[in-house]
Amino acid sequence: LWDRDIDALVARTRNRPIASGAVSPTAACVFLGVQLLAGLGILLRLNDFSVALGASSLALVAAYPAMKRVTNWPQAFLGLTFNWGALLGYAAVHGQLDPMVCAPLYASGVFWTLLYDTVYAHQDVADDENIGVKSTALRLREMAGGRAEGTKKYLAMFGAASTAAVLFAGLMSFRSGNFNLSQKMMRYRVLAQGATVGVMVATSGVAFADLGKLDQVWKNITLGGSDDEEDGKK
Repeated sequence: LWDRDIDALVARTRNRPIASGAVSPTAACVFLGVQLLAGLGILLRLNDFSVALGASSLALVAAYPAMKRVTNWPQAFLGLTFNWGALLGYAAVHGQLDPMVCAPLYASGVFWTLLYDTVYAHQDVADDENIGVKSTALRLREMAGGRAEGTKKYLAMFGAASTAAVLFAGLMSFRSGNFNLSQKMMRYRVLAQGATVGVMVATSGVAFADLGKLDQVWKNITLGGSDDEEDGKK
């Protein structure tokens, strides 16, 4: 809703329902209201701590659309917003947050979002520059001397940080022996997901894609999609 005028000026997003006029802002607001009510219904079934934690995420959600206008790191802010569910999920089970587990788990999600959404943002750099909005892809390219390919080293750092953080969160979750079999399996799953993230970072094609070419960026996002799939998206 907030970005519909900007979306209409960007090649990748101009066909989105609101930007293209297929869905009116009024209809979108009605749909949003229904979704918010449904989410509220779920949230109110959780413990009081989780309700407060979930409600506090609305500040991030409301502020996120403005970030591309005020900061070079909107993808990082997206990570803070999008991964709030990692905290909420833990709180829903335990009724509190364990900083030694939740902080690295949350940080891992933030770094992972920063990685994939920065790759994604490489598709829009030309349009973003013309419109005058900011992105992490533009900022990293500037830090790399104006070369899109130079951003790969930063993407690799984000991936390494994400993997290390989620593995640390998994290890920290084992330090207490007071958990049942179901909770133990959940902790094992955290470690397994950490390993999965590491494999995805290594095989996603970031090291091989030409981030200066839109078709290569799309193939990278789809983890090596076929040419037919790529053409279909175009």
